[in-house]
Amino acid sequence: MAIRNIAIIGAATIASSASIAPGDLVVTEAYGGVSGADGTADWFEITNLGEESISTTGLFYDDESADTGDMVALSEMIITAGESVIFLISDSGAEDFDSFWGIAGVQVGYADGAGLKEGDTVNLYDGNEWFSSLVLADVDDAYFTTQFGGVLSSLETGQFTSVGSAADGPLVGDPGTFVPAPGAIALLVLGGGIARRRR
Repeated sequence: MAIRNIAIIGAATIASSASIAPGDLVVTEAYGGVSGADGTADWFEITNLGEESISTTGLFYDDESADTGDMVALSEMIITAGESVIFLISDSGAEDFDSFWGIAGVQVGYADGAGLKEGDTVNLYDGNEWFSSLVLADVDDAYFTTQFGGVLSSLETGQFTSVGSAADGPLVGDPGTFVPAPGAIALLVLGGGIARRRR
């Protein structure tokens, strides 16, 4: 499995997955496909909120089953501080993803595991230790992504984002770009505290 756009990090410090601090890597957006053709594989976005680059070596994904026996390795890449990257739940399709969403310069990797659907969960693990999750909006045939701290109209944070989306598309989302909604940073810090207690 090839990964595009691997950044070359010169003298930058790179944290191994064994030293990831709780809250440094966070699932910030996800998409579980609709029934029928929707132009892209299921995917999720991870954002590095820490101060060092982090390698995905030793990191794993599973869906809502949260079964470490079923988890699959994330393809290897380096995520720089502040960077958001995409993992397709597939073993190919990066070019189709880029074309569909009209993005460039965003790293796209793979996690060839269980697909996503409405109400599902993206769970990430460092070895066998859980460190971040995002629950997808539980709406049939959703034509929008689920974002951490996103909003739908005037609903509270923690709901899903839908800017003018309708049941017949087009898909709405902003893969590769994480801009926290008001209150989302506090939720991320709280999530890091929960992860710290669970370790």
